[in-house]
Amino acid sequence: MKKLAVKTKFQFGAGCILFLYCITAATIAYHFLKDMVSDEIYKETEIFVSAADATRTYVKDVLRPKVASLMPPDGFMPQAMSTSYVGREVMGRIRQRFPEFEYRRAAANPMNPVNLADDFENEMLQWFSDNPNRSEWQGMIKKEGDAYYTRMRAIYAEAECLQCHGNPADAPADMKAIYGIQGGYGYRQGDVVAADTIYIPVGFSFVRIK
Repeated sequence: MKKLAVKTKFQFGAGCILFLYCITAATIAYHFLKDMVSDEIYKETEIFVSAADATRTYVKDVLRPKVASLMPPDGFMPQAMSTSYVGREVMGRIRQRFPEFEYRRAAANPMNPVNLADDFENEMLQWFSDNPNRSEWQGMIKKEGDAYYTRMRAIYAEAECLQCHGNPADAPADMKAIYGIQGGYGYRQGDVVAADTIYIPVGFSFVRIK
């Protein structure tokens, strides 16, 4: 009877050790796989962030100056001169091929209401303003009950931006006729005006890992 009790205790103890080992191994494996998936998603977002950045800089440096030289001083064509308009259109076409990702040019004071930042995006825009040495952020968030890997890159007001986004009196008449004068003005050089934001759902991937 005593031998049986010792054997039972040994089996119970061995079972507890095995259980703890399995829990530890599973936890380590989960975090390892989660980090691996996060690294892969980061590389994937690099493509989308780079596409948005390339579109914005091409419009700013090449397309807008060329179109502006062909128009009257108060002329404005958003399809060729607005970095947010062109970026949204280009990224929307990319999303038709890659529907799993969402792109937003989130702004706290947008000219076009479609770019109005939500609570999370407003919080991050303020974070960029409070941390001028940080121009990018990435991490996991919950949005409408789903998990998303999110990557944001801040956009700052440059001197040339203030012609349209500084004093409304200085803005092109055609632009004011399209967007009015309620939003998108009052910026100063160096202000955070928006953030190129990429959302990629990861909930299903993490459920599979679990």
